[in-house]
Amino acid sequence: MQAGATLEAVRAEVQAQFNKAVQFGIVPTHMDAHMLTILHPRLVSAYIETATQAKVPFMLPRISAEAAMAHGYETKIAEELGALVQQLEEQGIPLVDGFDSMPLDDPNDQINFAKKKLRELPQGITHFVFHPSTDTPELRAICPDWPSRVANYEAFMSHEIKDFIKNEGIQVIGYDVLRDLMRS
Repeated sequence: MQAGATLEAVRAEVQAQFNKAVQFGIVPTHMDAHMLTILHPRLVSAYIETATQAKVPFMLPRISAEAAMAHGYETKIAEELGALVQQLEEQGIPLVDGFDSMPLDDPNDQINFAKKKLRELPQGITHFVFHPSTDTPELRAICPDWPSRVANYEAFMSHEIKDFIKNEGIQVIGYDVLRDLMRS
């Protein structure tokens, strides 16, 4: 999918999607990198340019060239990514220190799994993904992983997780906080 995309086409699409959201009255807090697909080395600049022009944060991990190579990036691309991260940090753009998510393949023991994941978060800003959903006929019809999505919802709505987050000193923020920092 990414191999056939041109930077110009991706830039136009990202901008069009952002504009459409604003047109519908949505006040964007951030730009998502859904499933990290836009973070392809050839395409990431379109994502970053659109977000920085709109002064909204984007989901880009703070990564060094060495770490990128350890994740399988070719040396040249890893070095470019590391340089980009350094440049963005120098500009004061907030980047993500960590990334983690709740599984969608096992609805069992979500509370304890969430506690383990949350306990292991690095210091700093972590983009933590989960897919909370209520059990509806529509959800069951479109998502084969619906039991995990419902379990995500039930776990994160529980007082046990809310108390755990408070007791662990985890500060839950949304991207609106980062957006407001970028705009000040």
